[in-house]
Amino acid sequence: MQSNSTANNVNSQTVNKTRRSTKKTGLLPRDAAQIEKLRQDFIEKKVLVSQILTLCPLPISKDDATTIIRETRTPNQGKITVKYHATCEGISIPFGNDAVLLDLLCSDARRRNSLTIPFDTVSEIMILMGLNTDAGKLRKQTLERVERITHLVIDVEFQDKIGLKVCVISSRKLPTHFDLENYEKIQDKITDYGITFSRDFESFMMPYIPIPLRAVRAFTGNPTDYALMKRIFHRVLKAESESVIPWDCLHSELGCCDSNIRRFRHKVETMISKIAIGWPEINNCVTTTAFGMQVERIQSTID
Repeated sequence: MQSNSTANNVNSQTVNKTRRSTKKTGLLPRDAAQIEKLRQDFIEKKVLVSQILTLCPLPISKDDATTIIRETRTPNQGKITVKYHATCEGISIPFGNDAVLLDLLCSDARRRNSLTIPFDTVSEIMILMGLNTDAGKLRKQTLERVERITHLVIDVEFQDKIGLKVCVISSRKLPTHFDLENYEKIQDKITDYGITFSRDFESFMMPYIPIPLRAVRAFTGNPTDYALMKRIFHRVLKAESESVIPWDCLHSELGCCDSNIRRFRHKVETMISKIAIGWPEINNCVTTTAFGMQVERIQSTID
């Protein structure tokens, strides 16, 4: 663990770099900070993300509907329909940064070779996401997000009518509000809590795509950017041949709130530029046209 002085030096250097990059590029501070995260060499881990959750993402913002339907098409599987169901009254379908938490938890479960994730690990992942590090509030946020994921059922149907229906969490033992408020006094008991993914969900998460953790961290906090980033990575890693995703199709697949297609296209172009800072090879396989995003398979590996 870094000492306070070392951490302060690292933080000041990052701030100075961010300021310099803002002056040179004219980027907003938020964009410059995202680019700095993409530059960081010490983050080399991969996040193993479900292809289905990438192609048909969770909603960007909270939706009171108990069922949300996403559709997409792939060259190999044709039309894919995904239905997200909220199965508990008063608890919504996961949304926004819940998708980041779910991706990181699933990836961690694979690395552990275990379907069970301790509650403290869930909290550490929340810190990794850059959320509030105040112990009580952080764990309350974690609890709320885990509750939404716990009561999520996913129904997938492929073009050949073969499908599957899975719950995400088979069991969980979560701390009470009293436990959270008194966390410092009963830390040993808190460590006994955790969540367990269902075995059906384990198979549902295959196949997956590897995304650098630095890219996940760079776009955490903006659900639209995060969903779009995953979509781009999927296309360049899995494309069998050159293809064009029409702007309106890409917009619809992501479930974006902004209905302005021209503004959405600009967002995509900005996203590609940001990814290219840490992964220049993307410029060789992704271009934007008047009709949509043109993609071909990347020849290099993700480092």
